[in-house]
Amino acid sequence: MEFLFPALKVLVSLGIVLILLLLILPRVGNYLLRYKGISTGSGASFRLVKVQPITRDIYIAELEIKGKTYILGISGKGIDVIYKEDDKESPDSSDT
Repeated sequence: MEFLFPALKVLVSLGIVLILLLLILPRVGNYLLRYKGISTGSGASFRLVKVQPITRDIYIAELEIKGKTYILGISGKGIDVIYKEDDKESPDSSDT
């Protein structure tokens, strides 16, 4: 009987905490995702355009980050930037 009352208090407290989390989490979740730079929709800071497998463990990924295009090589050894779009105009595109 001495164990029943403290156990009941713990279960009621746990229930209250879980209900509060379920009510608060949807409102706070979107804010936390935006704070970390993982926002979704039109305000996203990056967009994965395409992932192309080359072999079983090697992939090529095209990312668009703040309007610039990046091509990445992804393997078990790491990630390498293959191409990065620069702000500068290329010398071949000059008007003559």
